[in-house]
Amino acid sequence: MAALSGPEDAVEAIIAQRRLGSGWVSRFLQEILYEMLADKEAFHTVTNARHIYATRQKTMHALLLRQSLDVHTGDGLNLWIPVRDEPAALRLLAEQGIRVAAGKPFLPSLRISADATGADAGAGAGVDAHASRGIRVTIAQQGAVNEQVAAALAQAAAVTPKTSTNHS
Repeated sequence: MAALSGPEDAVEAIIAQRRLGSGWVSRFLQEILYEMLADKEAFHTVTNARHIYATRQKTMHALLLRQSLDVHTGDGLNLWIPVRDEPAALRLLAEQGIRVAAGKPFLPSLRISADATGADAGAGAGVDAHASRGIRVTIAQQGAVNEQVAAALAQAAAVTPKTSTNHS
């Protein structure tokens, strides 16, 4: 569920689309959201959480930089870590007891290229299919932000699948 504002015609179009499918949100839940947004105590709780997560984002960013891994941080509970090989990174982290989410489900299905043919027009144009591979790391718990996790994430970002050889 989300709050939405914008030009009336755009908001109405979005509401009409969501009303028809699985994205429908009950009026009851909408009213609860409104009450929470208007409640000062709830506002302070959310503001406090935002500061906590911002601090964790900055701390994890600094820890990753120590591992020579510079990632873009935003706000909220998650970090996107670019990886060379998603399945290999997931396996490596799982072996170390670190749970992360595969990145593929979080990638947009719409890709924009440099021109209408989809051909790259040069450096920086279009979307590099390899650049979007990654994992989603949640930093909601304080224990997820430490040197050991940062080192494991940096290792996972660099891991490539081992080529198996068949000795017959």
